[in-house]
Amino acid sequence: MKLLDIFFLLTDEQKTALAAELPRTAHVIGCPGSTKTIQVASAASPLTPHKFMIRAFSESTYDQHADAKSIDGYQVTINTALSTHAQDWIVFNDVSGACEVALRCLQHWLASKGLKPDRLRAFSLKNARIETVQLTFLAEHLNLEEAIDAKIALYNHAEALHNESLSLKPKGPDRVEWAGSRRHGKWTLKAKDLVLSVSNMSMSAIENHESPINFSKPLQSELWHEAQRYLIFDLTLEARWLQRQGLSNPSAWNGSQVGAEDTAISTIKRLMWEDFSFRRRILARRYRPSTQTKDGQLIDWYYNHRDVSQHPLITQSRDPKAMFKKANARARQQFHIDYRIPWATVQEYLCPDLSHFLTFIHHSHVSPALKAHSFGPLTCSDLIQKLDARLPKPVLEPAAKKPRRSRKKRRTTSLPPPALWAIPPQTQTLSAPTDEEDASSDLVDKNFERSSAFSKRKKRSAKSGQGQPSKRKATSNSKKTGGVKVIAEKPSTSTSS
Repeated sequence: MKLLDIFFLLTDEQKTALAAELPRTAHVIGCPGSTKTIQVASAASPLTPHKFMIRAFSESTYDQHADAKSIDGYQVTINTALSTHAQDWIVFNDVSGACEVALRCLQHWLASKGLKPDRLRAFSLKNARIETVQLTFLAEHLNLEEAIDAKIALYNHAEALHNESLSLKPKGPDRVEWAGSRRHGKWTLKAKDLVLSVSNMSMSAIENHESPINFSKPLQSELWHEAQRYLIFDLTLEARWLQRQGLSNPSAWNGSQVGAEDTAISTIKRLMWEDFSFRRRILARRYRPSTQTKDGQLIDWYYNHRDVSQHPLITQSRDPKAMFKKANARARQQFHIDYRIPWATVQEYLCPDLSHFLTFIHHSHVSPALKAHSFGPLTCSDLIQKLDARLPKPVLEPAAKKPRRSRKKRRTTSLPPPALWAIPPQTQTLSAPTDEEDASSDLVDKNFERSSAFSKRKKRSAKSGQGQPSKRKATSNSKKTGGVKVIAEKPSTSTSS
């Protein structure tokens, strides 16, 4: 695919948060036939020198004096083939990948205008809407001359159907137009909500094109050898067509790319009347209806190069339009004749081998060297990675919070490890203290008495009855004399004489 026109919208919360930071497009151009103006800016692609267009738009106004608060989003118009590989001669379709490329090009432009990296994430494909998409199909031929002949034959066929037909031609300008030279020009067919253009490549286009990829001579020769054999069909699908098919949202193309391409190809064939086989020789008399019948008279009138809609049987009927429509339907079904196309035009301009000219190739037909330099589903993932590398990192990889280091819990016990090792096992029983032991109990370290393990052991021994009461209680009882509590003094370390 080539052209992509996509809107990146902002929610109300995002518009409020980014009101003072969104950059406005610089250049202002006037709308044809309108007093209003549209602000348009051009920016170079991050991968090639080719430029794409950016427009800051508002749903309410296009006035150039509107302030930044009126910006509802940005419209990006980009040729994805030229913006990624600098060549649009061998191109394949990947709409979802093209939307990703357009999004990153917009983010790159916003970052260059000073928008903070964390603000760029406000733009995404969730709130995007495709306005126009151009799908590209390639028809293979033997050489350049055959491709040019096929282009001219298809133009004559389309012109005969849509410009010279008696009832299909619109009242306004011709639907089929030729632009450029006969050899290297292109022709376009304008229909309802879509445009078909057919063209081929020339050597001058390759020689004069500024390629940032710096094609080597062997690669340039291979590219020209392949490109000159292809006839390029570009089908531009407008907003109304996309809405009818449910393809306005970029996410709708993720699982329906093949189905959408089949629909587009069938649209091309329908525009060229590929499903109808015109009779190119005069129908023999023995196969014609009798001239006494209405159909026989209308066929004779048609072969005499006269307008069937002006036959007396048609003009003198109550409803000439309905009568002509029914007669033409019978002629198409039974004799492969369409009264709307003059007989001389059928013989001279209609293409006899239309199905051969409308057979399109798959990307697997292209050599691997050219696939790497062609936009399509095989190269989109690599292109997105290259564009990601050129964006500020916070947009792609938000800064992750470092995990807090857990602090080691301090010891809550009051005893040092050696004192804990000195605690006797709980299975050991306590014996009744003697007076010497009772007197020396005051010499026990108070920290040791307060230890949790030692107090638990005393409680268990008291409950089980395997010993006397605690040492402090025994000591206090043994020193009571006459109701007066006597506390034993600690023996001094020095002996008195």
